[in-house]
Amino acid sequence: MTVAVGASLAISLAAGVLIEHAKRSDSALLLQTPASPLVLQIVEASAKNGAPGFIAHAAGELDGHKYLNTEEALNASLAAGYRYIELDLKKTLSGRFFGAHSVLELNDRTGASWSWRIPPVSERAVRERRIDGRYTPLLLSDLNERVSGDPNGLGFVLVVDKTDDYEGLLKAFPHPERMIVETGTLAEYAEYAEALRAGITTPALAVSHFHEALTSGVRAVVVDPRTVKSDPAGAALFRHKGGIILAATVEDCRAVGEDPTLSANVDLVYVDRCEAPTNEMLNEVKSAKQRPVETMTERLDAASPHESFTKPGWVKRGALRSIRCKRSCFACEVRPHVPARHLCRQFARRQSNREARCRRHGSYRGCCL
Repeated sequence: MTVAVGASLAISLAAGVLIEHAKRSDSALLLQTPASPLVLQIVEASAKNGAPGFIAHAAGELDGHKYLNTEEALNASLAAGYRYIELDLKKTLSGRFFGAHSVLELNDRTGASWSWRIPPVSERAVRERRIDGRYTPLLLSDLNERVSGDPNGLGFVLVVDKTDDYEGLLKAFPHPERMIVETGTLAEYAEYAEALRAGITTPALAVSHFHEALTSGVRAVVVDPRTVKSDPAGAALFRHKGGIILAATVEDCRAVGEDPTLSANVDLVYVDRCEAPTNEMLNEVKSAKQRPVETMTERLDAASPHESFTKPGWVKRGALRSIRCKRSCFACEVRPHVPARHLCRQFARRQSNREARCRRHGSYRGCCL
């Protein structure tokens, strides 16, 4: 009995050591991997256009139908001017990639609900189906032939979701320079690092907080638009460090133009529909960004020393008096869900160091960037 317990303990310790070594290896890989040319191109385009680009979500909406991932939706989005096309990829029983939001949904929309969650057997079986009775499911092999046969690669970047077979993905679509691949949550960097090792040059990590990616070496993140709205300072800092932010998903691209906080702090936005993804909407988003947005910092600066805000969770001016470096990327955008006591306790030590740098360098900008 004692021998068995000892052996079990030794195995557990050895497994723990191996897991810890893998974590460190993954972390080092992320920090040592430079930004891909595609990331640099997107950063440059965002700076040049002054507005985010748009990704056709699930190949884009067509005739009021969403989540199509079909040839017709792809062709319509390319004709409309989209440069980024997102596809949800699943695999047939024979291991071939095809576009589908889920196998269950594909079966329901192609009259094969009896198959439940069992995918089609082969590419031929996929080609024979029609989504909603009229649309042709998209096969990755067909898309690869079109891209390989066109010197310009059809002029778009493929954004891939819902697959973790990165090596198989590169075999089916050997164009890593034209591909962004979504990976799972941070999870100790494992899945993101796995994508890098497989040869994916631009993986995009799904996160719910920017601080998860700020110091990890991650170059691209996928977030909910609400994450950007709740933490615009974190988004701005991540982009300042050279990263790109993909926000998923907005139904209509006009909503991006109506939200200056979102449009000012992301590089790409997944949208279901957009009448003009490259021309008039770009101007609309730019004009929206020029509209003034009152931040909590401005309210604090404009308020009298004794004024308190009545909105629940907002912090009185006096609660932030100890935080002097008011242009800090972290301290001044007060989040409604963070109580004042927690906010001050969380940032006081960090801010005291930044205040010292502010005084030493005579620059607010230097203390937070």
